[in-house]
Amino acid sequence: MSSSSTQTPGAVMAPGAALTETARSKAPSPDKASWFLVSPLVLVLGVFLVLPILTIVTVSFWDYNEYNFFPAFILENYSYLLTSQVTLATYLKTFKFMTLTWVFCAVIGFTVAYFLAFHVRSLPMQVVLFLICTVPFWTSNIIRMISWIPFWAATGLPTPR
Repeated sequence: MSSSSTQTPGAVMAPGAALTETARSKAPSPDKASWFLVSPLVLVLGVFLVLPILTIVTVSFWDYNEYNFFPAFILENYSYLLTSQVTLATYLKTFKFMTLTWVFCAVIGFTVAYFLAFHVRSLPMQVVLFLICTVPFWTSNIIRMISWIPFWAATGLPTPR
């Protein structure tokens, strides 16, 4: 019996009371329990995310020849990458497409949201139109790409004859 519990003289403790207090004293604290719960995730992320990234960063400083890599701390790999015209052109194209995508999504998204919020008065109709806009994004990218095949054909965009 613990000193913190108050018991009237002559009262008998319940059969599981002593066991419960013993189990409480041996149970991990909530702080330790949370670390035990999060440790599998930390282990998986460490092995499958952090370790490969560290390996890539380490090998990026190695030297190489036609057949293999070998450990040597060099910066030529990065100087070649950052001064290459191909890399610069790729970054510029990526930035251009990112900007175009952002502008189109903002204009179309704002227009649709404005229409749904201020021009459609009934709530059920707003919900239906909102679902029509969002349900296609629930499908997989692979299914969406395959669904474009009949439209684009094997030669690309169909041309009028």
